[in-house]
Amino acid sequence: MQRVLDAVAWLDSIGSEAPYSRIQVAFVAGYGPTSGGFANILRNLGTAELIAYPGSGAVDVTDDGRATAVGPSTPPTRADLHRRVQEMIDAPIWRCLETLIGSSTQAR
Repeated sequence: MQRVLDAVAWLDSIGSEAPYSRIQVAFVAGYGPTSGGFANILRNLGTAELIAYPGSGAVDVTDDGRATAVGPSTPPTRADLHRRVQEMIDAPIWRCLETLIGSSTQAR
């Protein structure tokens, strides 16, 4: 459960705005968004009133949930974000994404 709360704190730290999609939270926490284990964790967090569901497929964290979540000590940089994504996806997908990232930075 802590890993899911920490994922929300991490999303907060990069400037994302809640509520988050179930897919975002699962991805950052390292779960499959449709896995039974992730569903059970969300259910338990909801029962403990640490998260809420403001809409279909959306997850928000209550004040108590935010107080329990542990975020990064300093806001992540763009490189930190890229590194985090790289850790979470397969190498061939990362190589394609890395090419797109490089193309978008060169276009600026």
